[in-house]
Amino acid sequence: MIRRRRFSPVEVVDAFLRQIESCNGELNAIVTLAPDARDRALEAEQHLRSGGIYGPLHGVPITIKDTIETAGLRTTAGSKVLKDNIPATDAPAVAALKAAGAIILGKSNVPEMAMTYESDNPLFGRTSNPHDQKRTSGGSSGGEAAAIASGMSPLGLGSDLSGSIRIPANFCGIFGFKPTPGVIANAGHIPSAETSLSTGATFGPMARCARDLRLMLDCIGNPSRLDSEEISTDPRDWNVCWFTNDLVTPVSESVVDAVQSVVNLLGESGARIVEGLPPQFERATELWIKLFAGPAANYVNKLYQNRIDEAGEFVRHVLKSHQERHAPTVAEQYAAKTELEDVRSELLRFLLRFDLLVAPVGSVNAFPHNSRKLSVGNSTVGVFKAFGYSQAANVFGLPSVALPVGRDRSGLPVGVQLIGSPFSDLRLLTVAEFVERELGGFVPVLS
Repeated sequence: MIRRRRFSPVEVVDAFLRQIESCNGELNAIVTLAPDARDRALEAEQHLRSGGIYGPLHGVPITIKDTIETAGLRTTAGSKVLKDNIPATDAPAVAALKAAGAIILGKSNVPEMAMTYESDNPLFGRTSNPHDQKRTSGGSSGGEAAAIASGMSPLGLGSDLSGSIRIPANFCGIFGFKPTPGVIANAGHIPSAETSLSTGATFGPMARCARDLRLMLDCIGNPSRLDSEEISTDPRDWNVCWFTNDLVTPVSESVVDAVQSVVNLLGESGARIVEGLPPQFERATELWIKLFAGPAANYVNKLYQNRIDEAGEFVRHVLKSHQERHAPTVAEQYAAKTELEDVRSELLRFLLRFDLLVAPVGSVNAFPHNSRKLSVGNSTVGVFKAFGYSQAANVFGLPSVALPVGRDRSGLPVGVQLIGSPFSDLRLLTVAEFVERELGGFVPVLS
């Protein structure tokens, strides 16, 4: 619409700023506004009038997760220790979005140090789910998901080490994509995602439709890292495996129904369908803890040295636990990586038979604020363990997209996760676009 001159970049930015003014007081999704957003919109409008265009996102507003560095705009990771942190440079992914013409509206809320599935921190407070303010929007990209779902932002840049894009997207009824690690540069993240976390952590796009995920990936991804072999657009050529039980954590009835609705659609469209749990998938949470918990705690421990009094409850718990446990030895780290290589090899051989997996995002939909335990059928599970379904893609280095497929009986969004082999990112998005067309996609917030 901007290119066709139906709306000017100034009108678009102003519309989103009005929506932020209207909705953000209740949701607390945007924690820092970019003071130059309107100036950038004026520049984009003038450039357009002279016949120029910066790129595929010319004049399009976007929000950025508050763990991702933005030049001249504070980046706090929800920490009082970083409350005055103003980066001198953009993360490469942010720089790429700007080069494509995007205009940063502001930064979105996160858990302190991006460490839980609830976007709450001692600096900015708690973000609520726009579908039910008594429930969480998820974490750690929870502010981003809530902003996009409520119309305060059309596109967002999140990050994901344990489902942190896909879980909030699922809770808020939008689309979230975790690419194969290495497709998008990891530099410029707090906590750092360039160390041993880089095998599981990645930036990724969030939006209200699958096509916008692809658009953002085109702007910030490295095309040389992607499998150029596109999947057929005909579902009759697809080989699909699906499951709803990882043998570790049960899932709710609404989650089973969501997965089944996608499987039924694909089967009725001619895809070859096989039900079965991929080998070693159930090891996800166990391996995640072995591989990533220690490095994440090490980073936080260094940052909060002599400043633990400024930490929130969960970070204090992490620091206390870290101090009580011995740091993993070199031998233990090597053993964990060797174990992963053996386990991953078996899983990848299995995935060669399929174009994609259809799976739950987690055990439940958006849960109430401050939950520590979740009821799933007759079982009670811890919050972290409930999302091993998402953690698996991080542990095994797989691309994954979360997409909405409807609502549960209480009116909350419910979706599924599509998982592919490494670097099959574009093929996954093709399937996501097909499912969106057939099942309706984005779940609007009910008034």
